[in-house]
Amino acid sequence: MSTKITRKTVREEISRLTSLGQFDEALNLVLRFKVKGFTITHSTIKRDYKLPNNLIENLSFRAVKNPHYSSAAPMKLYLTCQVQIAYQGYQNNQV
Repeated sequence: MSTKITRKTVREEISRLTSLGQFDEALNLVLRFKVKGFTITHSTIKRDYKLPNNLIENLSFRAVKNPHYSSAAPMKLYLTCQVQIAYQGYQNNQV
């Protein structure tokens, strides 16, 4: 008996893993099944969240081939939810 894997079940599993703080496993699933809407690039983190590099270095990421420029360095993809959690902590420490 085989279980059919659907995008919905993958999304639910990613959400479950992130709620448990298992960011590496969630990131692996996102990339394995090419699920959109769960990742953010390093440059977007710097631009939108303005997090310092030392905080970004502590986040889980995966380096993937840059789809825009084949000769460029690989893109670093981070889980958006982990970035948001780090941002909230950063904001709370700034107050």
